[in-house]
Amino acid sequence: WERARPEPEWTPAPVPPASERLARAVVERAGDGASLVLAPARAIASPRRLVALPAHATRGARTLAQVALPPAPGSPLNRPGSAHRHHVRVTRGVDEIRAVRRRFGVTPNDVLLAACAGALRRFTELRGDAPQPLKTMVPADVRTSSDTAATGNRISFVFVTLPCAEPDPVERLKAVNRATAQRRRDGAAEDLDAAFRVLALTPGPLQHVLAHAFA
Repeated sequence: WERARPEPEWTPAPVPPASERLARAVVERAGDGASLVLAPARAIASPRRLVALPAHATRGARTLAQVALPPAPGSPLNRPGSAHRHHVRVTRGVDEIRAVRRRFGVTPNDVLLAACAGALRRFTELRGDAPQPLKTMVPADVRTSSDTAATGNRISFVFVTLPCAEPDPVERLKAVNRATAQRRRDGAAEDLDAAFRVLALTPGPLQHVLAHAFA
């Protein structure tokens, strides 16, 4: 028997000094700004991009409408945060989620969102209130094949209405699937990611105002 070799100890890379991190941030911000400024020039130089501009504008307007309309309805969940709130985790076996996914031809995320809709419906009924559709903000991965592993995660969001008023769990699942599939076809997560990038280049006070309006 060959004697097992000890595993080499892992040593993390040293944290860059503050000056280096600042320099990197300035370079990245300058690159983003340059790409934003040069975008009209690139569009003029490329007839194909000019042709695509109306479609991009339409998609952007549609995404903005999905963000703003309908507004989140008033509910017991829309309250100021407090120190009395606490986090509760519910665990469900992945095999159960996969079984539902295969049975109805949906995605695992659809199953989870439909389960959340059912739980919120039950919560509302226990309070003695009438269940209503609720607007939820769902994280979405927008990384592409051109993104390298070093770029890290690129997370955007899509807005989906949870059909909490629907009593049938199967119909809730189908409704969630229709909504998420439409968001994917619209490219809503990618459009919102592009909007966030533009927002990052605006002055701080404007960012503050827009962030509050967005919330």
